[in-house]
Parts: sequence; C-alpha cells; structure tokens
Amino acid sequence: MSKLWYNKAAKNWNEALPIGNGRLGGMLHGDVFCDKIQLNEDTLWSGYPNKDSHKYNPDDLKYVREALKNGDYVAADEGVRKMMQNKRSEYYLSLGSLTFETLCPNPVDYIRELDLSTGIYKNTYILNYGEPFYITKEAFCSFADDVMVYRFSCNWDWNTVNIKFNQMLKGEKTIEGDTVTVKGRCPTNITNDGDVFYEDDKESIEYCAKVKIITPAKINNHGEFLRIGRLGEMTVIVSVGTSFNGYDKMPISEGKNAEAECEKRLQNAIKYSYEELKARHVEAYKKEYDATSVTFEGNDGLELLPTDERIKLLGEGKSDPVLVKTLYDLGRYMLLCSSRKGTQSANLQGIWSNDVIAPWNSNYTTNINVQMNYWAAEQAGLSDCHMPLMDMLSDWSHKENHLGMRGWYCAHNSDIWRFNLEATNAPHGFWQMGGIWTCRHVYEHYMYTQDKKFLEEYMPILIGAEEFLSDLMVYDSDGYLTTSPSESPENGFMYNGKYCQITTGTGMDISLICDFYMNLIELCGYLGKDASEYEKKLEKIRPLKIGSDGRLLEWDAELEENELGHRHISHLCGYFPCRMYGEDSPYFDAMKKSLEYRLANGGGGTGWSNAWITNMYTRMREPEIAYSYIVNMFKRSMYINMFDAHPPFQIDGNFGVCCAISEMLVQSHRGVIELLPCLPNELSTGSARNIRARGGYGIDMSWENGKITALAIYDVDGKECSERLIAEGKVVI
Repeated sequence: MSKLWYNKAAKNWNEALPIGNGRLGGMLHGDVFCDKIQLNEDTLWSGYPNKDSHKYNPDDLKYVREALKNGDYVAADEGVRKMMQNKRSEYYLSLGSLTFETLCPNPVDYIRELDLSTGIYKNTYILNYGEPFYITKEAFCSFADDVMVYRFSCNWDWNTVNIKFNQMLKGEKTIEGDTVTVKGRCPTNITNDGDVFYEDDKESIEYCAKVKIITPAKINNHGEFLRIGRLGEMTVIVSVGTSFNGYDKMPISEGKNAEAECEKRLQNAIKYSYEELKARHVEAYKKEYDATSVTFEGNDGLELLPTDERIKLLGEGKSDPVLVKTLYDLGRYMLLCSSRKGTQSANLQGIWSNDVIAPWNSNYTTNINVQMNYWAAEQAGLSDCHMPLMDMLSDWSHKENHLGMRGWYCAHNSDIWRFNLEATNAPHGFWQMGGIWTCRHVYEHYMYTQDKKFLEEYMPILIGAEEFLSDLMVYDSDGYLTTSPSESPENGFMYNGKYCQITTGTGMDISLICDFYMNLIELCGYLGKDASEYEKKLEKIRPLKIGSDGRLLEWDAELEENELGHRHISHLCGYFPCRMYGEDSPYFDAMKKSLEYRLANGGGGTGWSNAWITNMYTRMREPEIAYSYIVNMFKRSMYINMFDAHPPFQIDGNFGVCCAISEMLVQSHRGVIELLPCLPNELSTGSARNIRARGGYGIDMSWENGKITALAIYDVDGKECSERLIAEGKVVI
C-alpha cells in the first residue's frame, strides 16, 4: 500500500491532501476543530466561447519578416508587439469550500492520510473526554457515481457539528431540510489587473452544487449553516453540475441544465449506503490505478515516520527508495484524478485550485507545461488519461488561426474555450508552436497502444497542423526552410542594448518541426499513406546551429544571453522529449554542453524545470546525476503534501518526475526495448508490473542489485513474447 500520512493537521492549502475523480476535485485541510474541503470542478472557467475572428494585417507580418531578414531584431520585436491584441486566456476557478466545525477537546493520536491505492482520504484521532472517543473521517471523489463523499463516525453520540458552504463565485444559497443548494454563475470577464466582472448581457457558465447530509441525528437550520447535535455518524454527499456543453457552445442558451445535472447525480448516489458507495468507488478506481505498479525496496523502516519527516530526510541525502515509489505513485494518482476519459485536460494545477484569480490563470500553457502533464501517461499505464489532451487537440483543430494561413495552431496559452490568440502584449506570447508540440502526443499514444482506429481519426488533425507549419515557414538565404517570426519560450537576448525575443528559426522551433515531420512520416507508413511530400520538406528544414563555444544555439545566431540560467531549456527539446538526435549525433555534445552551462549559471530551480532536467539525464543514461535531481526536487521543489512547488504549486513537476522514474526502468524510443537503462544505485532492487513500452508491450520484471532476476513481456494482445523479442534483438538488458 502506498500512502501519504502525517501526525499533525494541515495548516494551509499547500499542506492539504487531494482527492479527485477527473471531474470533481477536493483538497482536505484544517484541524480537529474545523475540517475544510476546497471544492473544484473541471468546467468552472470564466468567460464564454471566443468568437473573435481577428486577422492580423498581412502587411504587419510582412514588416516583421522583412526586419528579421535584415537582422533588425529590435524592429521585429516592436512589430510583433504592435500585432498582439493584449488579450489573455480565461481563468480556471474554485467553487468554494465546505467546512465542518466541531468541538474537540484534548485530541491525541492524530493521523491524517491519503491511500493512493484506493483514492481515499482518512483522518483519525482520539478525544479524552472523560472516556476515549474514537473519531474517524473519510472522503473520496467517487469514480463510480461521480459525487464527493465525506464520512464522519464516532463510537459515541457526543459532538455538535456546524456545516457551512462558503461560496467563491456569484450565486445564491438555500437550505431545505438536510440539503444545502448553491447556484450561480462564473465571471464573464476577469481583467488583466484581476478585476472580476459579471456582465448581465453576456453568457457564462452556470453551476449548481448540492450538499446532502445523511444522519440519524437532528439537523437544525441556522440560516447560513446547518447544526447537528449529539452526532455519532454522518455521510455527506456533494454533487456538482454545470451548464458547460462544449468549447464552442454558449453556456446558457446552448448549455446543459446545471441543476438537473447536479440533481441526477445526487439521486443516483443516495440509493446506496456509505459502505456501498465506498466499495463501488474502490472497485472502479482500482480498475484504472492498478493497471501498472512499480516497487523499490530498502528504506530501513522509514515508513514508520510521517511523510513530511521523510521528505526532509531524503532531501538531506537519506536513502528512502520507498518514498521515491510514493512520488511515482502520486504522479499516477494525480493524473488519474485530474484527467480521465471524458473530462477536461489537466491544467497547470491539475484540477485543484484555491483561487478565483489563480496563478497564471491555472490555464493550459502550451510551451512546456501541458505537454509535461502527459509525459508519463502511456508508460505509466494510464493511456485513457491521455484522451482529454487528444480531445483538446481536436478542438483546437476546428478553430481558425489568426495569421491568415491554412490549417490550425495553438499559441502560448489556452483555456476551456480553446483560446488561440497570442496572450498579452509580450512577444513571448506570440509563440506559434503549441499545437505542433502537442501533436507529438498523437504519435506517442499510437506507439504505445497500436490503435489504428485512433490514428485514422487523428491523422487529419496532424495534416491540418502541417498545413499551418508549411505556411509559417519561409526560405532563408541558404535555401533552408525556417520559421519567421520565431521565439524561444519566455527567454530573450540583448541586441544593440535592447532586450528582444523575436528571431527566425529558434532551436526549439527547428527541433519541434523536425520531430513533427519524423513522426508524421512514420505514422503515414503505418496507415499506408504516401509521405513523400513530408520527406522532401524534412530534408529542407534548416539544421540546428552550434555556437563557437560548442553549445547548441537557442536563437538563430550567437546573441547575447540576457539570463544565463533561464528556467526553460527549450532549445534542447529535440533530445527530450523529442527524438531528433541521439548520442551519435554532433548535436548531442552541443546539447549536453548547453545544459551544463545553464545549470552552472543557476538553472533548474523551479519544480517543472527540475523535472525536465531529471528526464534529460535519465535519457542520457546518467543515473546518479538524474537521481540527484529527484533528491533536489524533495529538497527544493516540494511541499509537505508532495505537491510540486514551482513555486507556487504547479502540477507539471509531479508528472514530469513520474515520467523520469519510468524511463529509469524502461526506454523504447530507439526502436528497441531497453530495460533498466538508467537505474540509480538507490533504486537497485525492485520490481515493475505492466510498465508500458512503445509497440504496445507490457513488461513485468524484477531486479536485484541492478540485475534482472525475472522478466515477462506481453504484446498488445496479452501474449507473452519475451523470448521472441530477445531473439530478434528487440530487447536490450
């Protein structure tokens, strides 16, 4: 059993423990006097469908391209600023919080925990009140019945509980009998300055939440809250519905009935007892969570210590392989709880947000973060969790681009309405490659699942992305195809004493384009389609450039770097997560030198950046360096609930490091299955069950002291095929 546990209460949201079922999310914190559940639902967003049909003036684009052709980066930067619309994506919102206030004198033996194997939160303690009272609280978001369930039980009818619903969004609250109903709507507009508006002449998402209390004790209505006296047991069911009906549907006139959706789920749930709800949830949850498992052995009994103490010890260098397993399990748990088939994609905070004005809007940032959220999905046995990202990709493909070009694209940020304008007026928001990068997830999903029906469905989306790419690229003076304009996400350089960001053909653009064409050509082969047109274009893509000091260039020339230790390593994406070049390429040494230079100058401090670097060294087969960055994450980039600290909390680092741990055990990007390719000494003994590899393979294996002791590999049909693959040289041990 893998779990997080603590012997003290959560003082704040960053110490809370998460529950979720893909659509609903909750963060549980507080103390013995007041339990608090922060509530989230994945379609609670500000705004409404973006009907903006803005087109850039072709002359403005021509001006920028001409400036770049002349090497005038300052003029190109100013030209892009002029083109941008000073708009931004919408905000992911928190619904509010549910609190349970109690009188709890002299609590002892306080324990709170999250069981990752069942998705159930549990809090227990004892009250010395003349005689011992044993208190148990449990909570989960049901995978079977799509409601949140909270359970309070005590061995004596002793306490008084006040139950309150604290709204964060505009609406009204009513209390009838045993049910609290909250109805309202999301903001229609939140300005760049954080002002919140509810414009009556515009539509926004409507919501309804119902909180039903089931208890034999008497429930008293006190207007703003419910009071229950002499409480011995209580089950609380929380149901939430919204009017969201698709990225292109007006959420009132074309939306769902939020209250009807809410009531339907509630009526279904109350048919079952608490134990039945719990059993139904665990059965449905484990069908998905138990698909894959990884175990590391040898932590000298540290599981007897609370998780926060173990985090501190591991960050200080103490050996704790089991806590590394917990970090891996938590990554799988969080993806499963924030991105199930049929739900929205995991955003910057997964599904868990504490704010109306969330950091970075808690949106979909496409220059690394939304992609990193799904790096671990396939290998960690959560292929279905990948599908919400595919749905978003499909939605983007139905929206026109604003450059007057063929095909579709996604810029730097997006939201539930599939916003695809350039965010704000900073040039780094002009980045055009978000859709191209996300398209590689189609390739990965197919390679792991071998699902040709899926591939046939998504091939037109890839072709639409290629059409845009073809129009975005221009020929340079050497006759190569390159992007113009181009930028390297969130980074810039100095030119003639001014800070600039716009160039042509950045290292990231070139890497993503080459990777895109390589994948597209390979996928065409699987479907028997002619790829000669794409092969010709791939040959014409401008090569990456290596600087005079041997580093891979981030921009199109050797320009003065403004921030030597910048958190992004965008120009190195061709090595990971892409597969543009390997160790036998001249770019490898240049990439490695660039990475070392950035780290030597302070890079890699944020959580997601640390996770990316861990993956880079894992793919380089540098096990001890890669493991040192896992330790670094525990030391510098983690809250006590094991959430990634950007800071503040961003979920991508959790998913990124989960991917790195998978790649330490299995790599399959070279056309062969490599077992234990980057195994650190700390993880030298362990096992894995059904860890996935490209080609549709599942792998069961055990190892001791770094050597495999048992192995079985299964094909996509579940047939054992280890001996055949080894004989054919398709497995490297």
